[in-house]
Amino acid sequence: MPFKKYFPIILFASTFVILLYTSHPSIGWWDSGNYAAKAYNLGIPSPGGSILYILLGRLFTIIFFFLPAIKAITLVNIVSTSFAAVCFYYTLSIILNKFQTHKNEWANIVSFITALSIPFLYSIWIEAHVSRVYTLGLLLTGIILLCAVLIWFEDDERKKVKLFLLLVFIMGIDFSAHRLNTPFIPVILILLIFPLRKYLFNYKFWGVMVLVYFTSLTIHLYLLVRAQHYLPTDVGNTGTLEGLISWINMEMYIKESNFLNLFNRRAPLWDYQIKFMYLRYFGWNFLGKGEPNALYHISILLGMPLILGIFGFFYNIIKNFKSWILILIIFTLYSIVLIFYSNVVDGFHRIREIDRLFIPSFYIFTIWIGIGIYFFYNIIFGILKNTDNAKRIALYILTIISFILLPLNIIVSNWDKCNRNKYYFPVDFAYNILSGCEKDAVLFTNGDNDTYPLWYLQNVEGFRTDICVANLSLLNARFYLERLIKEPYSFPVGSSIINADKLSPFPLDKPILVKIPPPAFDNSIKDSLIFTYEGRKTRNKNLILIQDRVLLSFLRENKWERPVYFSSTVSPQNRIGLQNYLSCVGIVNKLLLVEGKDILPEALEKNLVQIYRFRYFNNPDIQLDKGTILLYNNFRHVFIQLIEHYINLCNKEKAKELFNIMNEKLPDWRYSDSQNKFVRHFEKILKNNND
Repeated sequence: MPFKKYFPIILFASTFVILLYTSHPSIGWWDSGNYAAKAYNLGIPSPGGSILYILLGRLFTIIFFFLPAIKAITLVNIVSTSFAAVCFYYTLSIILNKFQTHKNEWANIVSFITALSIPFLYSIWIEAHVSRVYTLGLLLTGIILLCAVLIWFEDDERKKVKLFLLLVFIMGIDFSAHRLNTPFIPVILILLIFPLRKYLFNYKFWGVMVLVYFTSLTIHLYLLVRAQHYLPTDVGNTGTLEGLISWINMEMYIKESNFLNLFNRRAPLWDYQIKFMYLRYFGWNFLGKGEPNALYHISILLGMPLILGIFGFFYNIIKNFKSWILILIIFTLYSIVLIFYSNVVDGFHRIREIDRLFIPSFYIFTIWIGIGIYFFYNIIFGILKNTDNAKRIALYILTIISFILLPLNIIVSNWDKCNRNKYYFPVDFAYNILSGCEKDAVLFTNGDNDTYPLWYLQNVEGFRTDICVANLSLLNARFYLERLIKEPYSFPVGSSIINADKLSPFPLDKPILVKIPPPAFDNSIKDSLIFTYEGRKTRNKNLILIQDRVLLSFLRENKWERPVYFSSTVSPQNRIGLQNYLSCVGIVNKLLLVEGKDILPEALEKNLVQIYRFRYFNNPDIQLDKGTILLYNNFRHVFIQLIEHYINLCNKEKAKELFNIMNEKLPDWRYSDSQNKFVRHFEKILKNNND
């Protein structure tokens, strides 16, 4: 087939165009904003994060200077996914060409059609067009898998050695790129024992291999260099060798090795960890992603990838057992072994789904889908042995059918869920949080989704850089506090915090009565802010956490010079007893000296009606994930607070006007019946008053 040499180019181009069209207009949730901000400023990622993504992201903003920075950074994902598909094409072509004594033209066609499906599997597509790190890791998976297959079948010893050294180098790079391919490590040993057994005791070979691996790890020196600069959003103290080692070992997150808990399961192994936290994700990609509460959404058409994969699995055994055993080992390591090692905590999916961790296993399983298609091609062409014209017609028909059943089927079934070109919700959420704060405010946030998007807006788009965003969870880390204290944030804390050799939680024998004096610059205010801090109850004792100690010190040292706000996502426990002094002005709560003012109605109404953005939330053509819907439900709660305020003032017209605005911006059809109960309650009150 003369045009088969263009298959990789067509594959890359078509993948690139579709992913670019469906890509996020800005950031996504979770660590998307974090990586965008770090890439733009060449920052330091969270321990164990992707240094490579940050470097490439910054490079892309320079190369594609004519694009908005976030679009240039997102191109890292789009390009990575497109190249991963190309790697898959070559890998499958090599395997299929081992199935017969002479090459045939349909092996390349099958490889192309199957590879075109890879970027549009749900779990890959949803990561492929937003500034997150997993599809860059998938590209490394593609290169590693291609090298492994080439080594597995290669007869030339010199080529095998060169390919193996390349594989080792990529594994080292992967260690600086979120470590998605750590499960591949046992395969390196298998390659050494079998195809490369000749070099198993060759000290020169081992010396070169170790040198290549440690050369690839030198990318971590970036952390030492950048730590010498002040970067407010850096997460990790990598300015010293000790700090760098701590960052690499992820000591900030990992208190003990997973190996120690392998047989102390944190959840039922089969029912939750395998069935719910792996097979459910597997079903999303090869049976179609149905309703969020359904384990699988099965139909014959959506189930075709799995059916073809099962045929391919067994046909692979028959036609080339050597390739089957290699694929099986790698697939098992990236799926069942990984979920066993991860030992996921029961109920973790309620915090965040983790299908992104298993995208290499979906990538690998798709090899068997391609082999399944090849099986049916072989059956048809076996029947049409001596009829060239019939073979040619059959080739065209089979190609069209295969294209419909695989890539087109997958693209169509996932389009509405994965087309994010109007997905402004994370950046609008961040905009609304920052917009609700006064100038030079200190804003306390809680987790990823109320912090990282804010970092993006401040550091990339330069929006509301006057606000000091202080993440309460990160206040437990000294390096983060040291950065907040410096300019431009100038986060005030006492000398006992600044000069302490080590900050750690300590026992609290009895509740503390905290008294914050009124501002010295306003003589009209006489009353102090008084509240009781009760500490954090643990199993055996009551503790004062580092973050609470820092917050208490800040309240004393701030002396009301800077306005103080808490994001509405901050839990009551993390507000350390200040609840009665917090007044709602939107998606943030302002700290006041006056107790018992639940809302500031004028500021709240102005934010909700005039300032806040809710772009496309009321568009029925856009599918939303349940996490976005839940976060935006916070806006409805504060709308209802304002509506209730006007009802209590007997201003029913104003209350109804606000109720209609809420339903226009945040329609109730986005929510379940249980989520609409509190809205229905006030709807009934307003209706009764009208009657």
